[in-house]
Amino acid sequence: MPTDTGTSIRSNGEHYGCQSDTSGVTSGQELFESPPSVITDYSRFISQTSSFRNFSFPRVLMKCLETLPKDGVFFAGGLPNASLFPISNVTIELTDGTKIDFGNALTSTALQYGTTNGYPPLLQKLNEYLRRYHGIDEEKMRTREMFVVPGAQDGLSKAAECILNEGDYVILEKFMYPGTTGALAAMNPKHLTVESDGDGMIPESLLQVLSPWDGENARPSDTAPKDRFPSFLSMDVDNRVIRLDSFSKIVSAGMRLGCIIGPQALMERVLMHEQVTIMHTPGLTQIMLHKILESWGWEKFEEHVRNVTEFYKSRRDIMLKLCNEHLSDLAHWHEPRGGMFMWLKLKGIKDTLKFCMGPCMETGIVTLPGSACSVAPQEPSSFIRLSYSLVPVETMEKGIKRLREAILKEQARTARH
Repeated sequence: MPTDTGTSIRSNGEHYGCQSDTSGVTSGQELFESPPSVITDYSRFISQTSSFRNFSFPRVLMKCLETLPKDGVFFAGGLPNASLFPISNVTIELTDGTKIDFGNALTSTALQYGTTNGYPPLLQKLNEYLRRYHGIDEEKMRTREMFVVPGAQDGLSKAAECILNEGDYVILEKFMYPGTTGALAAMNPKHLTVESDGDGMIPESLLQVLSPWDGENARPSDTAPKDRFPSFLSMDVDNRVIRLDSFSKIVSAGMRLGCIIGPQALMERVLMHEQVTIMHTPGLTQIMLHKILESWGWEKFEEHVRNVTEFYKSRRDIMLKLCNEHLSDLAHWHEPRGGMFMWLKLKGIKDTLKFCMGPCMETGIVTLPGSACSVAPQEPSSFIRLSYSLVPVETMEKGIKRLREAILKEQARTARH
């Protein structure tokens, strides 16, 4: 069954939030048989577009502010005078009643231009996160670079541009996070499609796809390790993984905060791209996240993630119960072990795009057709994706009953034709 690669929430101490690990590969047999070899030259992984990029000198000089002596004079940057900003202080209140007051000086910092890499205290916290949950210590960080991005989607798009030339091969699950296919579309890649089930990529399908391939123009796969596996980053011994993390599902989606880590030679290219597009992730949300993590500590962070996990698990259980009661004769599904979605394969309906835009809408429900998450969206799909994250419990049964009505209506229409 399809699995969504962008929203897995796990509570086993390995990974929290959504992730996308992007691993460069060569040939199919090498993937399964060859011992790892440390990469020293990344030039073959850098796309032509990315190779033309250079650092923005004004952006580079912004880092000088972090080490400028108190009596230093900074003439280089075009920073507006913070005393003219109409906001003097920011106070946030957490759901447990904790109030965090920024104060005037920190508020001024939050509202001013910052470095592209990110707010230094937050970067320090994220380094702690990588050590604690992925085993990335100081020694491993010597060949890697990590910085803040405004959401994992931004990092994914720019990492793809960094390593993909037009027409390169990309290994993808048949159904996946639609943001990935959208990010890759501009490079017009050739898809090597791997079948997946409830555990992710099927190894035999991956081997079948790679075995006849000589590895020319080899580029990454994009997938999220499933809930019971360690992250690719924690297993990376030869520095070939690019990992993206997001706080959208566990702190705030609207804050647009995440981080990216990977080989220094590739990350500096992504950073060059960030310097001339977003310039930097908003300082206000970076400082807000840092203050929350600082207030919590890692034990309370883990407690919060467990609460998030339990919430979605309870919602999943309700939807499973309702599907078993009302849809067992009309669809097949696997029990989700993470995330916030259920995938249904509908019986007797070959094209769920028409079904979702027709009978579903007519009965007052909005569902996502499987083709929207497919690497081949032009092909009909029998799958639909249902989200149980936001629908109130008291209206979920009404929605599932309406879905049953819509399926029966479409099956009857199909039978007539």
